[in-house]
Amino acid sequence: MKAIYITLLLILASINGMAQTDFLSLKQNFINHRKANKQDSALLVARYMNQLALKEEGDTSYWYALSMLYIGNPYYTLNKTDSCLEYWHRSLTLFETNHRNHPDIPMSFNNLGVLYSDLRDYEKAEKYYLQSLEIRQNIYSEDHPDIASSFNNLGVLYKSLGDYEKAEKYYLQSLEIKQNIYSEDHPDIAMSFNNLGVLYSNLGDYEKAEKYYLQSLEIRQNIYSEDHPDIASSFNNLGVLYKSLGDYEKAEKYYLQSLEIKQNIYSEDHPDIASSFNNL
Repeated sequence: MKAIYITLLLILASINGMAQTDFLSLKQNFINHRKANKQDSALLVARYMNQLALKEEGDTSYWYALSMLYIGNPYYTLNKTDSCLEYWHRSLTLFETNHRNHPDIPMSFNNLGVLYSDLRDYEKAEKYYLQSLEIRQNIYSEDHPDIASSFNNLGVLYKSLGDYEKAEKYYLQSLEIKQNIYSEDHPDIAMSFNNLGVLYSNLGDYEKAEKYYLQSLEIRQNIYSEDHPDIASSFNNLGVLYKSLGDYEKAEKYYLQSLEIKQNIYSEDHPDIASSFNNL
């Protein structure tokens, strides 16, 4: 770990150079580590950005506020909730105090909504999701992907609360935007179809559930390789649906297809494979 830290500092020093820090390069470096799932390295970059932003730009600067947000992000992925909350709240306070009109503010609200939803503190999650949505609707056109994301998150929240009427409303609003801005074979549309399938299945409206599940599966099969976890998920959801309908032949078919994909992509001791065995 010490060797990695020293190497990273040398890389960052080369990015920084002799002039004022190139924060955009640091930001991209952070993003690259996150995409590569190198959370410890991403955290080091974020902390380095934080120190330089404080030194060169001051504690009211945009880069200082953003670095606080970035420090929290790897903590979220690493399930270090207390640390994540600390830095995300500090970042939001800095943004609200010094950069009220910046688009990173609704992202900060949304992140906190996601975290509190994970913690099942749905009251706080709702508060932050609604604040994020309100700001996004004020700064973006009505067909913006971030607004679609807010609608979807609220749909997930209300479904968790058992308020299926509100969940349906927000899921459909999210889907409408996505269909206006994306091609018909877009993964976000497939996700919306799947979410609606789950919702209608919970409501016992199996005809609608089947329709949305099949639409989601069709898109996923068009855009992914045959051994993709989202396709396995679609097969599994259809298995659950047909079991609920008493069509055990179809249920078996889809459960087995889901299991086959999982066995091709996961180790034999993976929890998703155990779940498939249990369903069968």
